[in-house]
Amino acid sequence: MDRTNKQQATILAIFMVLATIYFIPKATLIQILPATMVKYRIIGPLLTLTLASIFMAPWQIALAMGFSLVGDFMGAYGSFIGQMGFFALAHVMLISYFSCRLMSMRNNGKLWLKTIPTAIIVLALLTFALAYIIPNAPAGIIRTGCVVYAILI
Repeated sequence: MDRTNKQQATILAIFMVLATIYFIPKATLIQILPATMVKYRIIGPLLTLTLASIFMAPWQIALAMGFSLVGDFMGAYGSFIGQMGFFALAHVMLISYFSCRLMSMRNNGKLWLKTIPTAIIVLALLTFALAYIIPNAPAGIIRTGCVVYAILI
């Protein structure tokens, strides 16, 4: 196994251990770990992915992972608005990355084969969000944030 594969395997192993810890019930973890570690346990797997993406992924993906990491921290901290804001920034980075890829596909003449089905799915999901999810969100900043977030996703 070459050096890159060993690094990827190590990163994957660290991520899997930390992700497994994340899914252990809180009541069990609180008996063996400090409360702060339990509260912010989402940070471990995301920090692993963020650090790995800095060296192994395009810059937009690395920034998306970083914004997602901060968004999850804000959620664990209790700041829903901060969480949504950083997740929105992560989505902007992902949109940037995939838009550039989409534009590079224009040259092969089969862009419509992927664009039309994707557009139909996106419109269906957005319609569902606007019809059923958004109206049930609390009025004000939360509902506005949900609209922005639905559009970005």
